[in-house]
Amino acid sequence: EGRKLAAGLSPHNEILQRHQMFSFPVACVVFALLGLALGLHTRKEGKLGGFALGIAVISAYYALMALFENLTKGSHFPAEWARWMPNLVLGLVGVLAVYLRNRVAGRELSLPLPRWVRTTSPKVRASGAASAQRVVLVIRIPDIYIPRPRLLDLYVGGRYLSVVTLSFVGLLAFYYIGTFIDKSERLFKGEANFGMLVHYFLFSTPQFIAYIVPMAILVAVLGTIGGLTRTGELVVMRSCGVSLYRAAVPLIVLALVWSGLLFVLDDRILAQANRRAEAIEDAIKGNPPRIQGSVALTHWLVDQRGRIYYYAVFDTKGQKLYRLSVFDTAPNPFRLRSHTSAESVTFTNQQWQAEKGWMQRFSSPERATRETFDRRTLDIQPPESFPAMRSQEWDLMTFTEMRHRISTLTDSGSNLSESRVLLQSRIAFPLVTVVMTLLGIPFGAMTGRRGALYGVGLAVILGSGYWLVNTFFMAVGQASLLNPILAAWAANVLFLAIAAYMTLTART
Repeated sequence: EGRKLAAGLSPHNEILQRHQMFSFPVACVVFALLGLALGLHTRKEGKLGGFALGIAVISAYYALMALFENLTKGSHFPAEWARWMPNLVLGLVGVLAVYLRNRVAGRELSLPLPRWVRTTSPKVRASGAASAQRVVLVIRIPDIYIPRPRLLDLYVGGRYLSVVTLSFVGLLAFYYIGTFIDKSERLFKGEANFGMLVHYFLFSTPQFIAYIVPMAILVAVLGTIGGLTRTGELVVMRSCGVSLYRAAVPLIVLALVWSGLLFVLDDRILAQANRRAEAIEDAIKGNPPRIQGSVALTHWLVDQRGRIYYYAVFDTKGQKLYRLSVFDTAPNPFRLRSHTSAESVTFTNQQWQAEKGWMQRFSSPERATRETFDRRTLDIQPPESFPAMRSQEWDLMTFTEMRHRISTLTDSGSNLSESRVLLQSRIAFPLVTVVMTLLGIPFGAMTGRRGALYGVGLAVILGSGYWLVNTFFMAVGQASLLNPILAAWAANVLFLAIAAYMTLTART
């Protein structure tokens, strides 16, 4: 260590490796202690429940290890204790869990109230004879039926909201912990501050919410219907004439509410928040800021000769500009010398060939001449000078702006498959909440007795399958191999078909 210090090297890694040799064997005892406490809790959940909790404990152990290692590298924590802190933290949690498990078994906490609170003297108010002879006017108002949630809807909806809140907060907490561990090394080294990290969390949260909302809803539906099945309440509902369809009505209504909120998030907030999050991440990592072009300025270009270009769209594959206008200017004094307009301009044989256009020359402020042409060679900038409209810029548009933009460019002849798929996905993606709800209802009724953690594992499988199928069809549609509407809605249609089949075969 003395030689390393003399050479200017940090001995932190050497100390961490030396203590790791002793801390890892102790971790076996810690895991055994946690396994004892958690095994008593998950004895009804089965093997899948134990496996899921085991993965969570191991993830927590290595997360704590990475956190304290980053603190050590930033000289904020002693290197001798960095490898022992996961054992100490999880060991205390294991001891506390076993103690509480043995202490509260078969007992309830009771807090007796004071005697003066429990003792009340009711007052009986006598009614006089005059009040009995009082004339009472009764006005009958006809009943007006207003749809409102029944007692069953409030009960099922309350259980669903509690589970969806727990799953949503849990998934969001995993994201925050993982992101903090990932960025903590730069934070402790002084390359970033807590303000930057808080702002990064703030602007990156909308994107992660869009990812976890479908998964959280599927977990909540499986947990709610599975819980009603496991406790026998669903059987009682059936015996009273309430079918599975009727019991699931509040879940479908809430799914429609989540769908509307997800549409607003995707349409109004997501793109701008992602831009801010990317800029903050570049600042944290020390990267140069990315150049984000504005949609309104993307189609304007000025060359070194003072000419100004405007074009509606640039087809990079076909090397073709649509609705091009070239403004040739003269300096000292600044004035417009000519204006050339063409419906399309194609780059062939190292030249730009314009079709169906006109040119207007301004020889003097008082005189202008105009001529039309069917085909002409234009001396303008090469194709690499014209930036194409990037997909990120389509994301910055709202649904209405994107639809108007596509309708404007429809007659230009350019390939709009990617933008059409993105437009349809603005509607198809928010409805994933309804799809996951309809898919989780029959699965929850069929697998409810296997435990809540079995539903979590099933939700991970179904959610991952949906994302894979949706990504595949979106890529196929953007490559112009499938109709844009079918590409954006294919995943919803396929999983709705699975949900319909499972619902028709389930006992309702």
